[in-house]
Amino acid sequence: MKKLKDVMTTGVEIISPETSVQDIAKKMKRMNVGVLPVSHEKKLLGIVTDRDIVIRALADNWNLDHTTAQDVMTEELHHCYEDDSVDEAAKLMQKHQIRRLPVLDRNRELVGMFSLGDLATGAKDKSLTAKTLIRISEGAGFEHTFSRIFEAGTKWALTTFALGLLGAGTYWLVTGKSPESTNSSASSRLSRKSSAAA
Repeated sequence: MKKLKDVMTTGVEIISPETSVQDIAKKMKRMNVGVLPVSHEKKLLGIVTDRDIVIRALADNWNLDHTTAQDVMTEELHHCYEDDSVDEAAKLMQKHQIRRLPVLDRNRELVGMFSLGDLATGAKDKSLTAKTLIRISEGAGFEHTFSRIFEAGTKWALTTFALGLLGAGTYWLVTGKSPESTNSSASSRLSRKSSAAA
């Protein structure tokens, strides 16, 4: 069974509690990421997400140059350890409906991040990826749900989710054909063959 240390993203960029929100936003843009861990003396203190910046700083018109990571970060974190299994991490993501987990060593120092993308490439049982995507997306809007699936980067998960959960409507969205039209075409071909045989 694969461990998180085998599939997690390493070399994670960190920020200090004193980093300004303005600098955090610039770093997120440069790195094309939506989350940055906050660490002090190798100890994980929290994370700052793009949503944290919007909800806790922009919405209240705070001065972004004088607002720091410790003002907006999420401190109550769920995390895993590098020797935990991929299955254990996926179950934690499902339970708390979160898309990424900080990964610590047994000294509780940050060593990586485990995301939906890592799950998609690292899970031996691919149905685990689809199940986790669905659980995380419960209660989310249709468009937001599919953005999460695309983020994970697995066409297989998209197809499984679309056809298995949303049924005929999504089948039409994916293929451009309705099940009825497919059945009608098949029936029409069968009728023509029967007529020709007669």
